[in-house]
Amino acid sequence: MSRVFVLGVDGGTFDIVRPWALKGELPTFKKLIDSGISGDLESTIPPLTGPAWISFATGKNPGKHGCFDFMKRKKDSYEREPIKLKDFRKYSIWNLLSKANKRTCAINVPVTYPPQTVNGYIISGVMTPSMDSEFTYPHSLKQEIIDKFSGYRITAESTYQPGKEEDIIKELQNVTKNRTKLIKYMYEKEDFDFFMAVYGCSDFMSHWFWHHMDKNHPLHDPIKSKKWENAILEYYKLLDKQLNEILSILKKDTTFFIISDHGFGPYEKGVYINSWLIDKGYLKLKSNLSTKFKYFLHKKGLNLDNMYNLILKTGILNTSLFNKLGFSNAMSKESERARTKILKFLSFLFLLSFKDVDWKKTKAYSIGNYGQIYLNIKGREPEGIIKKENYNKVRNKLISDLKTIIDPKTNKHIDIEVLKKEEIYNGPHTENAPDLFFIMNNFKYIAARYFEFGSSKLFGPPHRNLSGCHRRNGMFLASNSNIKKGIKNASIIDITPTILHILKVPIPIDIDGKILTDIFLKDSKFNRKPVYEKSKDESSIIHKINI
Repeated sequence: MSRVFVLGVDGGTFDIVRPWALKGELPTFKKLIDSGISGDLESTIPPLTGPAWISFATGKNPGKHGCFDFMKRKKDSYEREPIKLKDFRKYSIWNLLSKANKRTCAINVPVTYPPQTVNGYIISGVMTPSMDSEFTYPHSLKQEIIDKFSGYRITAESTYQPGKEEDIIKELQNVTKNRTKLIKYMYEKEDFDFFMAVYGCSDFMSHWFWHHMDKNHPLHDPIKSKKWENAILEYYKLLDKQLNEILSILKKDTTFFIISDHGFGPYEKGVYINSWLIDKGYLKLKSNLSTKFKYFLHKKGLNLDNMYNLILKTGILNTSLFNKLGFSNAMSKESERARTKILKFLSFLFLLSFKDVDWKKTKAYSIGNYGQIYLNIKGREPEGIIKKENYNKVRNKLISDLKTIIDPKTNKHIDIEVLKKEEIYNGPHTENAPDLFFIMNNFKYIAARYFEFGSSKLFGPPHRNLSGCHRRNGMFLASNSNIKKGIKNASIIDITPTILHILKVPIPIDIDGKILTDIFLKDSKFNRKPVYEKSKDESSIIHKINI
């Protein structure tokens, strides 16, 4: 009998884990690196939790499953709404394994809310509204968890505030320890074919404490950072101990994977590309008095980014109320709706928003994470003006203009990579994808997440007290008596077809990922001919790509 155990380390990267392991700081990671195969795990574009974990679960690129961010544009509107998980769940690994009568359990995997019916158990992760919601399948499991694990939390609930580091670290450590207790409890319930769990606090640690560790970071303060310079390392030491506990209970003939949805690196500047689009004439504002007044205030610094920072610094709102208003780290539908309501209310009064855009004169706009730009296309956008025959001309001109941006830090042209959607995606949802993605200084400069007009300038300080942010080089590690030793890079879409192959479950023929056959030893039982099956939803084989 073959079994698979997948451990997710959200935001894990060998850029920091491998050096620490080699120095002896992370002995369990070191043991796994030495005994198995490991390397970078290429994430999606954008390298974001939502699309990345869905790409893992389906083995498909976002052009097929349709998730490009935590939010998506409403149909026939310029507004956004949370992604609908039902759009991709029938293609997920949990569904495929259940249909093959394999017992499965998934704990805290992001974007698994609401939990689907499976042959086993689901305890949902990021995007779960709260502990009050029905976050388990079966529903009866929820009360069992609450009764046995009084300190259990789906994710960290704090928001980073300077001066509160000690409390934040303690919360992240407690969430992590309780996650391990739940993992061990669920794993020992029965003999699973497939078991998966994700540690999410590693992501928060890197987001919040990177500048303390990185002496070259512009926010690094030698005095203030001295106390917290090893905070991320200490967290990974804790994670290393949790990993050792998990390895000690693994059943015989289990293939063990560690994967992350994306990597991590320094975040030095926030990018507000809509300000640049206004300056370049791609985005036009209305000429009425209300919009002119808002734009005047906007240029004077009255924007949501500054308001957010002011609220944090002054402590006007306590943490509890701050979270209820939607500014917590919870990436749930309720949090997104709360933010949207606040944005609409403040925008109605005095903040610049998309309500002030003259769409009949606008060619391009940006919304979402990590450098997404949409063209205002006639027939796709509700007030689109760019005709299909002019699409490439306008887009190419925009690409050319983006490459002229000057970095105020060096006074030279910025290191920018601009990608067209068809260069990275294929599938029926590609039409709804952002028309362009731009990557500045290898993600050191990134587009702010929530604010359409967060600043009147193109560049600003990192938003929401973040100092670290995502990279495309996630973490991949596999260990088993059938697995080679050495270095091997892979893509996040390769993991699911590889798992299905190990468990002898037919692989959908329209899947984009490939089976990682070269990680198996020559005499391994996994070196067998793969079995593919035609999906009921696909009429033909779609050309496979690696994102």
